[in-house]
Amino acid sequence: MNCRTSLSTLGLYSSYLLPALLVIIRRLEGRSPAPGPWTLGKWGLPINCLGLAWGVYCVTFLPFPPFLPVTGESMNYAGPIMGAIICLALGDWFTHGHKRFVLPQDEI
Repeated sequence: MNCRTSLSTLGLYSSYLLPALLVIIRRLEGRSPAPGPWTLGKWGLPINCLGLAWGVYCVTFLPFPPFLPVTGESMNYAGPIMGAIICLALGDWFTHGHKRFVLPQDEI
């Protein structure tokens, strides 16, 4: 698996983790989000926990190098690149982004 494929897959799994974590936290607090037209009922929380565990597993082990011994050519740079992107995004948010961000207004 090359770095581009690994990086896009890492980003995809990372984007699933935060919403799953927030839904789990709200359900454990007893403030479940309003159900949509389709719901898993009592199985929703266990399935969300399983999905979160799978996502954490994938995000943890996906950036590992595919071969041993690790050389500059066999290194999977997806983890360091993703970490750098997250650091740049957080740096932008704390320096300028929080001043530019405007919540969308509901249209009546």
